[in-house]
Amino acid sequence: MAVLGSSSIGPVLPSLARELKIAPEQIGLVITAFVIPIAIGTPIAGVLADRFGRKQILVPALLLFALAGVVCAFAPNFRTLLEWRFVQGIGAAPLESLALTVISDLYRGKKLTSAMAFNGSAIGISLAVYPLISGGLAGLGWRYPFLLSLAAVPIALLVIFALKLPPLPQQSDFNFQVYLRNIYQSINHRQVVGLLFAVLALFILLFGAYFSRSCRNDRAHRIGWCRTICRYRSPCS
Repeated sequence: MAVLGSSSIGPVLPSLARELKIAPEQIGLVITAFVIPIAIGTPIAGVLADRFGRKQILVPALLLFALAGVVCAFAPNFRTLLEWRFVQGIGAAPLESLALTVISDLYRGKKLTSAMAFNGSAIGISLAVYPLISGGLAGLGWRYPFLLSLAAVPIALLVIFALKLPPLPQQSDFNFQVYLRNIYQSINHRQVVGLLFAVLALFILLFGAYFSRSCRNDRAHRIGWCRTICRYRSPCS
């Protein structure tokens, strides 16, 4: 669901820029306003989920993501759109990391490996399918792809009524210094640092070039198809 907030918006950037009379160099703020709170809020969401529970963080995040997306669809101007994109990013911040956390809570051993692989495959398929759907909706207007965020509402209901998680272990008072020390110990390995740089470089290559191209393309509905083709042709996908 967190992937939807970025990959489904690229196809509408050209028509959005035309309708709101935004300069091409400013339209990238639609994506920036969304990913900044994700970068800041993801570790905070992890702390809160460990403290208060997975569902207590996941459900409000999904509903906030959906609500902000709907408001973005009806934004009267560019400033309002950016403000609510930022709010949507706050809602998206816990989604991907907590999905992995929930998987690790539910499975162990080989089942955990299979579940992680399935999750990775689902993300890959989503990166291909969301732009395709959004590219079709962009032909109707730039506002429609933002309404795709409403898919988070039934997911929130499934989390409330169908997801059964094991109880969290009892924890002592939270120590932020210990938390930071554990993070540092986890990433203080050459392989982990190399992997982080590789993921960052891949993100820049795939999304940076794609969104730059999106801002120069006059036919929004074609972008979803181009994104899908590039996704399947990429050796890293």
